[in-house]
Amino acid sequence: MFKHIETLEIWGCGSLISLAPSVSSLGNLSHLDVWKCEGLLNLVTSSTAQSMRHLTKLRIRECEMVEEIVAGGEDGREDQITWDNLKSLELRCLASLTCFSRANHTFKFPDLEEVIVTRCPEMKAFSGGVSITPKLKSVKLAVGDAKGCWKGDLNTTIQQLCAELVSVYH
Repeated sequence: MFKHIETLEIWGCGSLISLAPSVSSLGNLSHLDVWKCEGLLNLVTSSTAQSMRHLTKLRIRECEMVEEIVAGGEDGREDQITWDNLKSLELRCLASLTCFSRANHTFKFPDLEEVIVTRCPEMKAFSGGVSITPKLKSVKLAVGDAKGCWKGDLNTTIQQLCAELVSVYH
């Protein structure tokens, strides 16, 4: 049913807990925008994330309960998740987000050029595993942020930004 969808916008679905159980194959999805889904805890499982190989833009905004974007492996496995085409990732106003994924997965984002993390006060790291982002040169703290911050890799950068901003949020 969903395998031919290229753009998916989900707005104001307060009772949605996770996209994953109801959408198992998003193989042609290129743009995903989720906004004001107050009950959302995580976006997808690792198995669904593996099917999202054509994703170019992911934007998650104002989902107060979301704790992680890619939920940990259902069976404790360490997976490799590759999104070859992802260019832009925006995480904005996610009050409960602790990380992109807690699992010890390897994330490969060879084309990722833009990461924006705004008002995610509980975020302490990007993931529990390794993130490979050869084109990424900075993490921005706002949509219009021209400079951004870079500390060598995505996890270290997020950790440093969170350490610097902790006094602003707490």
